Amino acid sequence: MEDKSWETEFITEDPPIVENSWEDEFTGEEIKVTDNQGYDDRALTNEKEFEKAKEEFASQNEINDYFKSPEVQDSFKVPAVTAPPEVNVKDVKKQLEDWSLVTYDYKRFNTITKTVWLEAPFNDKAVPKYMKLISDFGYGDNFTAALLGNAAVENGGSFAATQEERGKPKSKGKGIWQYTKGTQKAYDKWLSENKDVTDGGWAQVKFMHKLLTGEIKNPKTGGAFLGDGHLKEFKKLTDNPNTTVSQYNDWILKIPMNPLNPDETRDRRLLYANLFLEDLRRRYTK
Repeated sequence: MEDKSWETEFITEDPPIVENSWEDEFTGEEIKVTDNQGYDDRALTNEKEFEKAKEEFASQNEINDYFKSPEVQDSFKVPAVTAPPEVNVKDVKKQLEDWSLVTYDYKRFNTITKTVWLEAPFNDKAVPKYMKLISDFGYGDNFTAALLGNAAVENGGSFAATQEERGKPKSKGKGIWQYTKGTQKAYDKWLSENKDVTDGGWAQVKFMHKLLTGEIKNPKTGGAFLGDGHLKEFKKLTDNPNTTVSQYNDWILKIPMNPLNPDETRDRRLLYANLFLEDLRRRYTK
């Protein structure tokens, strides 16, 4: 039987009463238009337009049926679209960064703190090099700044790999982060196992990286030297792009640094970290 659902195409909210009818060409049945079958008066004012609407609807049905058929659908397979590679923000930044813009001025740090806490570095270019080296290991600016802020407090601003702890402590620290006791032993062991590595700034940064990745093991437990649980905490921090300099500072102070009285220098470490962050971001300001 002929599909007459097209009739509803012209129904309006307030249908006019239209007196019109036609004979179904297949059944011979007379089809009447009543006041319950209101149509847009643009289509039903005369028989020609009425017939034209029927034909257009039937034609559209044929087209729809054609494109719904399995044969046509199979032949109209859309080729897979290869999505463009995702843009890595870090990669874009690396293309834009200019490390020659990064400098370190210990006098600026002392001026801001209003206290001469930091001495001149052993080499003016050393600190920017440490910044880049830590960044090249894949760490973000917030963590890099926090790690350097802690280093500044530990070595007093010299950033010398040979820097020995001042005063007469029971266990003398040494280097950029003043490795002591077990950490110093682990560092010496790592150097002895890697004959191609010489003690120095690069080696100490590399060793810190290996501590943070869990590659340096605790000889007693066989687990990560810094503790498997602590490194899980660290991974959560690094996986979260919203981790702040302050959060990194707290973790570094508590785990890798672990001084006797952490609260005494916490704020100063954080202040230095924020200043280092300003220095780091200069490389994007061309």
